[in-house]
Amino acid sequence: MRASFFNLRARINARKKYLLEPLKNNPTAKKYLIGYFISSFIAALSTGGQIFIMANGYPVEATIINCAAYGFTWWFSRTSKLTRNYWEQNKSGYSEFRLSSANVFWLKQILLKTILVDGMIISISLMTYMVCFGHNR
Repeated sequence: MRASFFNLRARINARKKYLLEPLKNNPTAKKYLIGYFISSFIAALSTGGQIFIMANGYPVEATIINCAAYGFTWWFSRTSKLTRNYWEQNKSGYSEFRLSSANVFWLKQILLKTILVDGMIISISLMTYMVCFGHNR
């Protein structure tokens, strides 16, 4: 972006303007983006709600919901690849932004997927603790 790193308003406006551009004629990309937003929201809710659900005596069910939400978020993270491919193929004269390098893009994807796997491992660890040592014995 041409704006400074801490200029959040310019970053948000550019994201609103250019995120939906690749999705106008691609129904698959639209479905992936909607699925990504929904699965990310459910993953965030289930991560926070897992402890409350486990405390009520359902540790296995909470873990299944949490891991499924992380899996769907992993699946729908293809949205960023579809968007990047669109902007690489349609090099236009937009001066507000430029694509990050391929290495930075793949590093971000690896970090996102590592966080999702870590969340699954933590979820399974919490379930194991609650089943073996929790009050639900």
